[in-house]
Amino acid sequence: MAKQEWLESFLELPNGIPSHDTLERLFARLRAGTSAAVFFELGAGGV
Repeated sequence: MAKQEWLESFLELPNGIPSHDTLERLFARLRAGTSAAVFFELGAGGV
């Protein structure tokens, strides 16, 4: 539960932590060059 609480300090997780399969689909759609930019923007609350 501590991991979920930590993630919720950065993200809204109304349905809990996404499954491995969901995250895998997300990363498969991201271009390698843009993934770092997306994470920085997510961390800054930009998305």
